Amino acid sequence: LIPRLDTFSDEEYAVLGDTMLEAEGRRSKRLLEILYLGTKSGSDGDENTLQSIVREMIQTKLGSSIRPSDIPSSCFSFETFHRFVAIISSRAMVLKGVKHLTPLAEMINYKSKET
Repeated sequence: LIPRLDTFSDEEYAVLGDTMLEAEGRRSKRLLEILYLGTKSGSDGDENTLQSIVREMIQTKLGSSIRPSDIPSSCFSFETFHRFVAIISSRAMVLKGVKHLTPLAEMINYKSKET
């Protein structure tokens, strides 16, 4: 498993010891954050952000069974979004320049631990 550079902590960047890779990881995380939050300042509530789309999708899925105010704000945080992007990216394969989720390949690649 190769982690995404944008998931590294300051300590992990220090161990990595490569300023170019560190800069690329930090740049990648910042671009993803801008994509999610919508602006460089991270304005919350903009209706054209990926965050607002995620919020709307969750609320639509839950329907009237729960009030929007009952959904924890952590569900919409950049940190939560970033964690799930990292999980999905680690399960994807790039084929002809397009990233695909490939659960069958993931299962084939799985090796059980001997107990």
